[in-house]
Amino acid sequence: MAGDHPQTIPVRPGAAALTLAVLIPFVAALWKVEPPFADDALFEYYGRAIAHGSRLYVDLWDNKLPGVYLVNAVLQSLFDAHYVVHAVAQAAFDAASVLLFAFILRRNGIALWAPAALAFSVFVSVLPPSFNTVENFALPFQLLAIALWLDGRRIAAGAALAIAATFWIPGAVLLVAMLAAERRTKARVLVAAGFAGMLVVFAVAVLAWFGVPEIADVVRSWGPYAASNAGGRTHAGGRLGAVSAAYHGLVGSGLGLLLALLAAVARKPTTPVQRFALVWLACALVAASAPGSFYSHYFIPAIPPCILAIAAFGADRHVTVQRAAFGVVALLFAVQTAGSAVRNTALTRAYAREQAAIGDRIRAVAGAHAVVSIDDYAPAIYLAADAVGPDPASLAPPGLRPSAPNPAMRPVLLVHNATAPFAVPRGAVDCGRFGTWSLYALSGAGAQVRARCIAAPQPKDRTSRST
Repeated sequence: MAGDHPQTIPVRPGAAALTLAVLIPFVAALWKVEPPFADDALFEYYGRAIAHGSRLYVDLWDNKLPGVYLVNAVLQSLFDAHYVVHAVAQAAFDAASVLLFAFILRRNGIALWAPAALAFSVFVSVLPPSFNTVENFALPFQLLAIALWLDGRRIAAGAALAIAATFWIPGAVLLVAMLAAERRTKARVLVAAGFAGMLVVFAVAVLAWFGVPEIADVVRSWGPYAASNAGGRTHAGGRLGAVSAAYHGLVGSGLGLLLALLAAVARKPTTPVQRFALVWLACALVAASAPGSFYSHYFIPAIPPCILAIAAFGADRHVTVQRAAFGVVALLFAVQTAGSAVRNTALTRAYAREQAAIGDRIRAVAGAHAVVSIDDYAPAIYLAADAVGPDPASLAPPGLRPSAPNPAMRPVLLVHNATAPFAVPRGAVDCGRFGTWSLYALSGAGAQVRARCIAAPQPKDRTSRST
């Protein structure tokens, strides 16, 4: 692999397919769920607050590293709340991934590199309903690491992989695949040194920027976060637990279809690229499974090695029982993935509109920057309302909050999700219902806010904000 210099396939015969593959992410961006929802909204919400002077890990707290928030801060500074433009801007990350993956395919002499790059573009940019996924930010840096490594630039490759890990920490396991494929100890040392060196630089920078106590709280939270995330997700799968969660993740990401196709063509690896693709895929699957929650976006980094492995093994016209059986499995996954993409996009779009409507209502009765308490995880409401939580860690689960949080502020509004047990607070005024959500003006809201809560008209339909 690295340093072997296999024959590179010319780009010209597949130029049209590569051009289409690069354009697909930008077209797909126009159909992403907007306004943002769930974690997508959290990143935008924190990004906007940072762009307006708030301090991450002080005025706002979450346990992710700062990269995704800073990217969103730049987008908010440049484009404000024009989220379609954000999606198009972030499509550049997917387009970069497509180009880098095409290079990796051609560098390894894959004859069908053009259709493989096209398939990669579809799986990575079309299937995810959101435009703000951490894994999509990390992926071009992971692929850059592989591309540099194939070109013999081992220190730079390790450094690029470290940058990827600052967006998505589990992706660091790809280092194992790179080290395992090296034949010489010196080469392994260079890759590891580039990786470790960049992490040291990053650690020094974030400690100097944000402070030692704040970063210590972030690191401390990772263990409890992994435990709570895995427990909640697998419990939701019923008696099948993790199996059910993993199945839905494979369906939603499309990786189940790709794994079935790989199983149909796989055999004992005989070339360096076949062996590396399988080890890379194994590392990506470990990274996706390690958090224990099996969300579909966790499987995005496993898509390129799976497609590389399929293309490296190839297939002939000889039909075997193995190929027929796994071909049927692949067809079933294709049907399930297509149906899941349609359903999930529609449901997520509906939830996003509903929460945006609550946000409009909050702004109507209390204005911008109102202190709002929400008894569920709903950053889209804060984003739409331009509201703030009672404390910097309002959007973090209770067990993951910093050791010395800032003093809490008294909320003036309460948003309740009907799926949770609830007793209406004494003196609260009902401001309206939005699907499963209810909004209340609390007793400390003040007479004007409580009056507007009763008198304010219902918000207009948010269909025009969706693409």
